[in-house]
Amino acid sequence: MSAPTAPTWTPIPLPAALTLLARHEAADHAATTERTFDRWLAAGRLPVVRLGSRVLVRASALDALVTHAATGKLPRPPASYVPELSGARLLRFDETSHWLRISRTTLERWAAPDAAAPLRIAPTRLGRRVCFRPVDVAELIDRNSYAATTGPLAGRLA
Repeated sequence: MSAPTAPTWTPIPLPAALTLLARHEAADHAATTERTFDRWLAAGRLPVVRLGSRVLVRASALDALVTHAATGKLPRPPASYVPELSGARLLRFDETSHWLRISRTTLERWAAPDAAAPLRIAPTRLGRRVCFRPVDVAELIDRNSYAATTGPLAGRLA
């Protein structure tokens, strides 16, 4: 079996407020166990992003919680990332699925005209190629974000 090949595209840099981490990545990022991370989620200490059945965490929110644990202070909420993304180039299908941490099939379902509202993302066509605007991807993440309910990040998304 051959080794997996590297992507043929270079992803545009993702703002920290939009970098999504899966459960095991978040536990590694916070230098804790997955069980401890699960307790934080169950207690509502971390804001989450629910994309379909997946529960993801913004890297900036995890960094804020770790910073609070270390220093007792909360960093300021991140500045708006919309101006940063508005001039960015269009995202290819692979890039978008990579950003959202979903499969191409799921992304095709969400880009369909009859997709359900919270997970609907409008594609942009360039000839036969289907692309997505980074701002639309950011809005999808924001629409499916839920603030922390307890702890130092209560009421915050990141």
